[in-house]
Amino acid sequence: SAACSENDLIIEPGACVSGNTAPGCAEISDGVMNLDLDMDLSPGVDPSAVENAANAKLDALGLFEAETGMPDAATADYVMFLFPPDISSSIAYAYINNWNSYYSDEWGGFVSAHMHEVGHNFGLAHSGE
Repeated sequence: SAACSENDLIIEPGACVSGNTAPGCAEISDGVMNLDLDMDLSPGVDPSAVENAANAKLDALGLFEAETGMPDAATADYVMFLFPPDISSSIAYAYINNWNSYYSDEWGGFVSAHMHEVGHNFGLAHSGE
């Protein structure tokens, strides 16, 4: 709820703002889009290669600003990626003070995983680190 942050933090499903004509805008439905990547997604593929392919796809769809390394500000401030099964040995991971987090298969459906990773995105480390 926004009440606990006094409306400083509101997470809503992404959507393209009115007037954004990027080709990828039509692919976003209720904040979700499926990225078909032109690569082998067999178990054991390097997760960073999948990350790079996903960012390249967002760029090709006009939803990623290559010069800033971030999603198009008119579309999203934060992006959660869900990997196919067996891509990453981690349940989930995120980058400290960054816009992105990554979830392995079914872990994308666990709010506890989301909260943990979003904490990293907001600058929090693990206890004792």
